[in-house]
Amino acid sequence: MKIHFYQSYQKILEIEKIIALIKQQMFAINSEKSGSAIDEALKNALMKSKRALLLVSYLDDNPIGFIFGNIGSGIESGGDYFWINEIHVRKDFRHQGIGTSMIEALEKWLEDRKIFYIAAVIEKQNIHSQDLFNKLDYDIKDLKWIDKNLL
Repeated sequence: MKIHFYQSYQKILEIEKIIALIKQQMFAINSEKSGSAIDEALKNALMKSKRALLLVSYLDDNPIGFIFGNIGSGIESGGDYFWINEIHVRKDFRHQGIGTSMIEALEKWLEDRKIFYIAAVIEKQNIHSQDLFNKLDYDIKDLKWIDKNLL
């Protein structure tokens, strides 16, 4: 297994396979997107002026998991932090340590860049993700998510 970190759309290997993997994750969270919508979202997020990151775990040349997120800056964090927007491992590769490996690789990558805070939101019913982050010593808090679509 190998892990690649992408901050530029143009450097992504096997984009069609990654889009298919992201489509699986979007379907699983009831937020279905077309391949072209995912492709456009990645192009937008991974522009040179943005601070998004796509981490992809590969077995041979096949993507089997990914983490997508953004580097932000905050007062509470005391500097830069990483927000995990999406994390997904293909169903046939779950419970094999791939999620753990991706999180640990992400932590190392962030530490190398002097980013020492990671945050995410996990739905209450997503016990598997809660177990993963619990195992990796993340604090799990009871929060209320608020949002507003301005369209």
